[in-house]
Amino acid sequence: MKKLCMLLTTILIVSCSNDEKVVESAKKASQPSNLEGLYCYISGSTVFYDQVTNIGSCVAKPGSSASFYYKSSLDAPDIKWTIIAEPAGSIVVNGSENESSISLTFNSDFEKGEIRSVGEGEKGTCGPVLPVTSK
Repeated sequence: MKKLCMLLTTILIVSCSNDEKVVESAKKASQPSNLEGLYCYISGSTVFYDQVTNIGSCVAKPGSSASFYYKSSLDAPDIKWTIIAEPAGSIVVNGSENESSISLTFNSDFEKGEIRSVGEGEKGTCGPVLPVTSK
């Protein structure tokens, strides 16, 4: 029994330390770096981008809040956000929807959804879509 407890403790310690490394690596990868010309994307602490495809995704914990940011090569002063949640109403917008950032609360019944933002500037319009799933 003592050996089993020590084994489980060791696994837990190693598992937690590896999780921190994974989170840190994911944060570094959360901003696309190989985009050229006109680009836009949504960033945030729970947003991760595939470095090859530049396709983003987000995992949100039901009952938590998070902030998201519109990033673009456009000088877009007015950003329009659209939030789609399943089930409907399971994501609550905290504050304004027409700024470069938005704060959202994911209710306990949140399952999945999308965060959409559209920015318009002198160079054109750019509107990323970020799929969101629950943990």
